[in-house]
Amino acid sequence: MIPKELVSLSTYALLSLWAATLAVGFSALRMGRARARPMALPSLFLGGWVAGLVLLETRADALAERVLPLGVLLAGAYAQATSALAGSTRTVVRVVWIGAIAVALLGLAAPHLLYGPGARGPGPLFWPLGIVMATGSLTMQARIFLLAREAPPGERMLRGALAVSNTFAAMGGAGAIALHVTGLAPVGLASVPLFVSVIASAVAVHQAEPPRVRAMILQSFILGAVTACVTAFALAGLYALVPRIAPGVALDSPVGLLLLFFLALPLDPLRQAAIDRVSVAWFARPIAARELSVAVEAEEARADQAERLAELGRMASAVAHELRNPLGVVLAEAKLLEREGASTESIAAIRHEVDRARRFMDDLLRYARPRPLEATEIDVAEAARRGASRARLALGFEEGRVVFAPPDVRTTIEADPDAVADVVANLVGNALIATKDTNGSVHIAIEPDAKHVALVVTDDGPGVPAEIDARLFTAFTTGRGRDAAHPGTGLGLAICARLVERHGGSIRHERPERGARFIATFPRTIVR
Repeated sequence: MIPKELVSLSTYALLSLWAATLAVGFSALRMGRARARPMALPSLFLGGWVAGLVLLETRADALAERVLPLGVLLAGAYAQATSALAGSTRTVVRVVWIGAIAVALLGLAAPHLLYGPGARGPGPLFWPLGIVMATGSLTMQARIFLLAREAPPGERMLRGALAVSNTFAAMGGAGAIALHVTGLAPVGLASVPLFVSVIASAVAVHQAEPPRVRAMILQSFILGAVTACVTAFALAGLYALVPRIAPGVALDSPVGLLLLFFLALPLDPLRQAAIDRVSVAWFARPIAARELSVAVEAEEARADQAERLAELGRMASAVAHELRNPLGVVLAEAKLLEREGASTESIAAIRHEVDRARRFMDDLLRYARPRPLEATEIDVAEAARRGASRARLALGFEEGRVVFAPPDVRTTIEADPDAVADVVANLVGNALIATKDTNGSVHIAIEPDAKHVALVVTDDGPGVPAEIDARLFTAFTTGRGRDAAHPGTGLGLAICARLVERHGGSIRHERPERGARFIATFPRTIVR
């Protein structure tokens, strides 16, 4: 006979296990993408199995006898997850599901064929089915461990967690019930290997997703725990408050239920507000309702802007196509005129204007038809050096004109490396042109913090004309005249602003005591 104290402790352990299991499963369903959602199945079926163990521990034997055989569906769930995450064949999945459903239906209809009353003592089919299921389980576990060993480096933790989860689920499932039926151990001991299985399932769900979604899933777990705490204290307060407000009113009576309804009505908005504040305070990218609403609005604005840009891109392509051929003809005619003895200065002016028109068309196409970002983890200093060098070489300036102050430690962000280099090249190029007559210098600095990295380009030139300051980052705005040595197209800063904003960052202009300062701020993780 199992001591009452041990039964009570094992019941509490199983209840906490049941809650954790379903929390992992529902979080995978709610926050997971295509790869994480298959792990919801083992967690949800494991929750059903643990519910059967709780019924058995609380002596609800008649119901427990029919619920416990449903635990064999775990085999199908793990086979399905293995197929989705590690590449197991669909034929194996179908065979496992068919066998698991057959055993579950048999136990639901005739549990006495599997074990005696209260799941104590083996029934006539217990050992034959047990041997078959044990063989299948060991085969499946061997297959999953083999897939884990053969996994590429980025998949090893995912497949390893899946293998560990499956193994400990089998130990706490079929293994624990076999020990219970034969009287060798109390069923409550199943909570230990099953807790390990749940933790491994959570790791598999976490590893099945890219870093951004992993952060959201982890945030969902933590906020779920906070929600449970808030709800538990709120419910305890309600049940303590009702008898004081309405003495003698039973909580399960119509009046008691109506009173609970009115008291509970403001609790959910209060709970959600508290969770949102915790989310905003604790996490860099919260999944709070208001912040998600703002993100959706921003995404809609970006989509609308993208649609307008697509139309502009089609127009720009048509214009570029129509102008390139005439410009080619102009250059050819200029070459003929040169051979016939035309003025060298006139020919040079023609070529200069043709090159200027071509640069304008190229900038217009870059602005109107931006290429897709290819984000990866990059070293900001390396991208900045590459952009600065490109600008300096293109304009023919000596190396000493650009002063680069690298950060003390390696600073990385998730960004498109060419886009970051383009931004630096444009800002440095503008600064070099602005300081050409004064023989001034251009300074580049990198200023990181916990969430962002700022690229700062400062020069000691004449500064930005005040009359264009308000529209500096809009298209076709330039402070350089048509007759300048390096005439501007008015699209460079607009392209920079577009590239930075597509990364979820911002760019701004400041006026130091002398010259100009441009600050492009990128988030550590790209915002899409």
